[in-house]
Amino acid sequence: MANRVSMKQVAQRKLSKSNELRSAGQDTIRRINQTMVLNYIRYRSPISRATIAKAMGLQRSTVSVIMDHLIQKRVVYEVRAPSASRGRVPYFLYLNPDYLFVIGIDVGLLQTTFALSDFTGRILLQEGIATETNVETFAGKLVLTLKPFVESARSRSRLDGIGIAVPGLVDNSGTVRLAPNLGWTNFDIGRILSEEFGVPIYIENVSKSSALAHLWQTDIQGVGRNYVYVYVNQGIGTGLVFNGRIHSGFSGTAGEFGHMVIDRRGPECNCGNHGCWEVMADNRAALQYYYERVPHNPGKELTIEELIGLANQGNLAAREAIQETAECLAIGIGNILVGLNPECVILDGELTKAWNIIGEVIEKNLARGVPGLEREHVRIIPSPMKQKPSLVGAISLALCGHFAPPAFHFFRVPSIEAEPIEVPAIAK
Repeated sequence: MANRVSMKQVAQRKLSKSNELRSAGQDTIRRINQTMVLNYIRYRSPISRATIAKAMGLQRSTVSVIMDHLIQKRVVYEVRAPSASRGRVPYFLYLNPDYLFVIGIDVGLLQTTFALSDFTGRILLQEGIATETNVETFAGKLVLTLKPFVESARSRSRLDGIGIAVPGLVDNSGTVRLAPNLGWTNFDIGRILSEEFGVPIYIENVSKSSALAHLWQTDIQGVGRNYVYVYVNQGIGTGLVFNGRIHSGFSGTAGEFGHMVIDRRGPECNCGNHGCWEVMADNRAALQYYYERVPHNPGKELTIEELIGLANQGNLAAREAIQETAECLAIGIGNILVGLNPECVILDGELTKAWNIIGEVIEKNLARGVPGLEREHVRIIPSPMKQKPSLVGAISLALCGHFAPPAFHFFRVPSIEAEPIEVPAIAK
């Protein structure tokens, strides 16, 4: 005889499920509130509990519960403001920089940079080594150079993770599938470092890491939550940010616009196609456009910095070479605008040092866009970051998980009014 389930049992099961959902929902809300509070402190420190409660629309008691928990865990700390003649003396909140430490690794084509960062993202130690094309040799040097950084982090507090920005295709498993300019294929650098140091390893393409760095910084105005980061070097890489989140695509390799064909009769690219965007508009292309105008000694090639210097000094051939490069950049940017409709495009790389030349050319070419498509409100800007975005991005990869739950990565905190109270200096 079939088992029968009474109405009471059905009701009990529904009640049990309801309690599970309510518990999960409450826990999720608590984690979201906590990470949003941490973001407010990170972006707006020094800040008081009352200001956070007002900005987030939470009860002061709720904020106090969160803050007491974070203070007990030594994630944040409070400093009493200087005494005022009247009224209640407030306390201001700060992230505890010594709560944990992370390491950022920026793998460049010629040099790899290491940086030890505290919980606030401040760089404490930095060192560089030559990048090797042989993966086994490079892995050995990497481990050897990292050991003092790891020991320093653990002597101060704890090492929480290592972020790595790599100039190549990185899949969802963290394997460097292809770094063509380095000759790397299927390099499982994350596994090597994880087994050696026993901490989480976060690996991402250098352009996506740099896009994250721009999202992570608080002093960049006008970038918004929907933008495309374009890095021009020996090749062109892009990082996509939609609704305040890095877009990686199905397999983790989204954003390879450098291999978008813009002229099928153009020069052959390393990928095997002809007329890819990067072969028409990167640093090497700019130098080639110059050599087509000025005969040169093959043993005395210019650097991109020297070409830009000549252009800025008024050298006609150099200016024309930069302008031709900018026209090709504009073709690719125009395709991105039509396809993705970002509110901002951030251009980075040595060529931005000639922004007085390329900015005007790009704007002029983009003005001939598709009729009816929004264009005039899209901003095309050079990167405003002072630090190297790829290094900041590598650090951010290791830190950002502490400031947003998994479903809400990389969101920005809205501006709030500062309190008209004298702020104490940071003292512990």
